[in-house]
Amino acid sequence: CRQRADSVMKAAIISNGSITETGMLAGLADEYEMTVCADGAANRLRSAGIVPDYVLGDLDSIDAETKLYFESRGVSFIRFSPEKDFSDTHLCVEFLIEKGFDEIDLYGALGGRWDHSLANFGLMYHAYEKGIKLSLIDSHDIAFICAAGKYVSEKRENQHFSIFAVFEDATVTLIGVKYPLNEYDLRRGESIGLPNEYTTDCHVEIKKGSAIVIESRTDRKPRVVESCKK
Repeated sequence: CRQRADSVMKAAIISNGSITETGMLAGLADEYEMTVCADGAANRLRSAGIVPDYVLGDLDSIDAETKLYFESRGVSFIRFSPEKDFSDTHLCVEFLIEKGFDEIDLYGALGGRWDHSLANFGLMYHAYEKGIKLSLIDSHDIAFICAAGKYVSEKRENQHFSIFAVFEDATVTLIGVKYPLNEYDLRRGESIGLPNEYTTDCHVEIKKGSAIVIESRTDRKPRVVESCKK
């Protein structure tokens, strides 16, 4: 593992959910100190020409050719019993936490089966309770949890910013967006934080609780409004 100058250890997990653009996985070796693959996602990585550091899980979904391919390239395999209590992705998260990583980016966590998607979404809070920042990343968005404190989300043209109370209620202030909030008591289940538009850099303050922030990674198509003719 390589340690960053700011002493933050950052790793990536590739899960077997939906990844519509394999190009988003390019450069993982340069961006992260360690890359861990959850079981069958190894087949996708091989097709994309990406070699992880570890493949972890019950290994019931990985092709035999893929396993031989990665073994020949020095990839380490950690096998768990199929009768395990937690998902392969959850085991990857625990593995990286035990390795001392502070931040984990999870790719391919959503799409396909809803039960797996919901479990992976919940892993954000599982990591958050342990003081670890776990972000869910796909081709369109990045989602992560913000605890009480102050944050800045840099302005992105034609992109959106959303905030939700999911795991607990939160008191939220938003400045620098089209629809600001001032010490608003954001309750679980409310949709008031969906979506917002940047006017400048977005300044977020959470005075109580925690909230999930979702930032878009791709430009949003401009809305076409047809004029009404009399």
